Amino acid sequence: MQFLAIVFFDFGFKTFITSTLIKIIYALAVLLTVIGYLIALIATANNGGSVPAVLIVGALGALLYLCFTRVLLECLIVFFRIYEDIHQMVGGRPGQVSAGLGEAPLPQ
Repeated sequence: MQFLAIVFFDFGFKTFITSTLIKIIYALAVLLTVIGYLIALIATANNGGSVPAVLIVGALGALLYLCFTRVLLECLIVFFRIYEDIHQMVGGRPGQVSAGLGEAPLPQ
């Protein structure tokens, strides 16, 4: 509970919650994809549709959706890691504005 208070009332944005949220978002995406796939499968079976077609096409669609979601979320994580690495190279702390790599920080 203390973590949530620190994170949500950090108006200086010194702590990032993106990496934690991305894990939750991906888990929800997997769960909702599986539920949607099962609903489509049951609806097809109840309406007399082609269950084998839904098994194949639905599985491919679900896998493509999960791959796309995973790549987008990984790109977001990479952006935040680049940000952290650049600030380590500069010698500043994350959130500190600097003039450029290797230069002194700008006055605030």
